[in-house]
Amino acid sequence: MSTENSPLPHSLKKCGLPAEIDFTLNGVRTTFHIENSTVIPKYCYAYRILFDKVRIPPIITSIEEGAFKDTNVHYIDIPITVTSIGSSVFANCELQELKIPKSILEISEGLACNCKLQRVTFHSHLTSIQSNAFSCCKLVNVTIPNSVIYIGANAFSSNSNLNEFYFPKNMKEISEGVLKSCFKLTKVQLPVEVTCIRKTAFMDCEKLINIKIPKTVELVEEKAFWGCKNVKELIFNETCILKNEAIALCTSLTNLIVPNVNKKNYKCRRV
Repeated sequence: MSTENSPLPHSLKKCGLPAEIDFTLNGVRTTFHIENSTVIPKYCYAYRILFDKVRIPPIITSIEEGAFKDTNVHYIDIPITVTSIGSSVFANCELQELKIPKSILEISEGLACNCKLQRVTFHSHLTSIQSNAFSCCKLVNVTIPNSVIYIGANAFSSNSNLNEFYFPKNMKEISEGVLKSCFKLTKVQLPVEVTCIRKTAFMDCEKLINIKIPKTVELVEEKAFWGCKNVKELIFNETCILKNEAIALCTSLTNLIVPNVNKKNYKCRRV
């Protein structure tokens, strides 16, 4: 195996890690151990086909940006000692399951985007999930704790296997493109006190049937529900503002109530 694709001492030294790593080459892969360091540096093992399992030892407190990006890791064990995980750490990996330790309060931007992730486990103290954190994954069901008050733009977009999604009850805003192009999504439950649905939030959720708009919603931005071809009912309160094409191409609507005062503010094609 070439030095570009092998965890040789030179690459380890470059990362600031000692060469005390347990691995097996020649086609036999085993758990990869990292010892005697507190930080896994930026892009330390990125763009390498080295291992499929990683066990982070409890001495580690921080995993920096892109540390395992574009690797063939499909399983990782993160201890509670880790208090910081940078952006895109697992982007473009083979990761299939991820458990977020209780020590992590914020999910970083693009954390596991474009992975084969089927399951992610959150804890009850998590407060935020940043943009693109789990976009383009294979998630089927997601349970987000009510401690979360913010989910960033496109955080769960293009999860083609996602069936249902329940937003945390304390969120006030649905971010841009948060569930865009989740083609198998059939049911969404919005927070009871949400006030704003940003643009393209549910765009092209073609199988979406059930979504109840809380009376607290004051603003629905451009193309928020564009292309939701199977939605049967959308009821907005009389003071809600709908921006251009907010509900365009919702071709199966049988019950639509929109504020008369705002009809001139949006275009609605083929409703």
